[in-house]
Amino acid sequence: MTGQAPGFGLKCPYCGFDARKVKECYIAEKKRHVVYYVCMSCGNRFKHVVGGRREVVVKVDSPDSYYLLFKGTLENFLFSLRDFAERRSELIRQFSAGIFLWGASRMDSRIKAGIGVFLYVTKNQYNEGGLALYGRLLDVKKFSGRYWPSGKWNYLLPIRVERVAEGVLESPSDLAKWRLPDRRRLEELGVRILPGIRTVKPEQGEKLKNLLKPLR
Repeated sequence: MTGQAPGFGLKCPYCGFDARKVKECYIAEKKRHVVYYVCMSCGNRFKHVVGGRREVVVKVDSPDSYYLLFKGTLENFLFSLRDFAERRSELIRQFSAGIFLWGASRMDSRIKAGIGVFLYVTKNQYNEGGLALYGRLLDVKKFSGRYWPSGKWNYLLPIRVERVAEGVLESPSDLAKWRLPDRRRLEELGVRILPGIRTVKPEQGEKLKNLLKPLR
């Protein structure tokens, strides 16, 4: 990697896929230029450090300072779920397998590549709704196309899925077999379901992840 300008053409050192720059800084006292990246495929985070005669790539394992919880309709979630499994749309085929597509109507300073995000399905005619999925946000892209059945979403959020609720992937069309941790269960852990995007504290986020099954 020697000779590459930070932020241009870097590949993930773990899987070789393209990585996206999320932050950079210059440490004057150490004369080091540090650029932070998140891999667009495996979701690993790493930093590229250039200083003096040294140039290194280091994996970043620091815990999340916060998580985000997005809410959405069952209709839109089912659409993304089917495309996640079957990869039929042109849009999903722009990403590697294991990516779930979600959207945001407006930009929010909390929405950043590399953070952990939860998806919560709102109450519907089949069930009370609940926590459905957890993953790592790989990017935030402006979006002007049409993808989901309802709503207008100006930002595309590709998520590398890590955990799902029981029954969601096993029986995507049979909602009676879904076991979504519901609003009451989340409130027992201190997470209230409120309008808008919800910030989740690190200790709460770890508990929410344990309610979901790791993706095989």
